Amino acid sequence: MAGKGRLSHRREGGVKGDGEWYHSYAISTWGETAMLRRIAIIALLSLFSFPALPARAGCGSECSCPLDQPDTHLNSRFLFDVSHLYIDQNQPMVGSSDAFVGAIPGDHDEVRTVNRVSNFRLTYRTQPGWTFGANLPYIHRTHEHIHHDAGEDHYERWNDSGMGDLELSATRAIAAGSGSRFRVGFGVKAPTGKQSPALTVDGDEIEPSARLGTGAWDLLANLGAEWRFHAPGKAAEETMPLCVTLAGRYNGSGIEEFRHGAEVQLNLGTEYPLAKHLALLVQSNYRVRAKDDSGAAVEEDEANTGGAALYATPGLRFDAVPGFSIYGLAQFPIYERVNGIQVVAESNLVLGISRSIY
Repeated sequence: MAGKGRLSHRREGGVKGDGEWYHSYAISTWGETAMLRRIAIIALLSLFSFPALPARAGCGSECSCPLDQPDTHLNSRFLFDVSHLYIDQNQPMVGSSDAFVGAIPGDHDEVRTVNRVSNFRLTYRTQPGWTFGANLPYIHRTHEHIHHDAGEDHYERWNDSGMGDLELSATRAIAAGSGSRFRVGFGVKAPTGKQSPALTVDGDEIEPSARLGTGAWDLLANLGAEWRFHAPGKAAEETMPLCVTLAGRYNGSGIEEFRHGAEVQLNLGTEYPLAKHLALLVQSNYRVRAKDDSGAAVEEDEANTGGAALYATPGLRFDAVPGFSIYGLAQFPIYERVNGIQVVAESNLVLGISRSIY
């Protein structure tokens, strides 16, 4: 795998509590890119159309993947989409190499975070060319880390479930003729999600970066283009799209003035008609994140946030009946680079259904 080089791991050491072990890997270091936030703000001035999934950082609390949501049933006025995202962050990384838990000393070491996110998305298309969307996530998160206290290591684990923050978006499509389309969109994320903290087994509150709702208003913007061309090996009337998107978000200050790092995404995707009701989905996704701003949250460590990643994302869509589709995608990192030490996922999985209502 370019830039990462998966290495065989060995089991090391133990910690007190349940689940008393962690994996160890080879490490390297990498310096951060200080320009990330400025790049994200600039990108917000010029961005795309497919709604991106919500972003998180800090404490391994990743609940998104850089992805263009499949745009189905373009002739439908109302579209309801339900998708489930699974992210298992169990691989420590330093710079662009695998690492072991605790490779960079700190007051606690991240071990694993598992996010299961169900997104409920409603889309309404008006005439001519406007699309309005709303996305509401339900999140279940499990987190494990090792806390170092007075020379002793304590294994801690917590679970949390609840509604995430609501995202609202508006997109304007411009048909340029000859099978090409251009889109510009904008949106906001409202602080509607669960902000009350889960508790560890010792009764301690989890940090702001790990909350299901951020308590902040975020700004979203996007810009994109789509061209259609003949699908190789198919009848003359069968076409396939080529989509290029640029999207960004600027996150506001939320709980304890904590601010998640700004973000830029660049996506390239297409789909190929394998059969009458079956399409192959292919995407490549690049994401850059700035470091978080811990604000008044003194327990947060900004040094271990932000980075860049490039993904390959294959998938399938099955149009079961007119107006009803089932799709699935698997996302694999080709290259990753993080600031400090972070736990990352070796794959992201998405399964969803789309239903045309009207």
